[in-house]
Amino acid sequence: MLPSEERDKLQLRIQHAVGGFVDEPRSAVEEAAAAVDALAEQITETLGRRRGTLRASWQDASGGAATEDLRLALREYHRLAERLLSL
Repeated sequence: MLPSEERDKLQLRIQHAVGGFVDEPRSAVEEAAAAVDALAEQITETLGRRRGTLRASWQDASGGAATEDLRLALREYHRLAERLLSL
């Protein structure tokens, strides 16, 4: 759901937090919390953009989306729902 570069950065932040727990437990937990907050925000933004793109693919102003457009949109909604349900 996230670009690999962003995912890697967040994984490093979490690993850094875990590695620092022994020396600074509170700081480690605060760092992990901030990383998870950033992750949740990025996922929410990405999901919002994806939903907007999907909606635009089948819901035009005239309401005349072709059956194929609707089929493709349904397939993408299904894929997205499956990914979200697997979290």
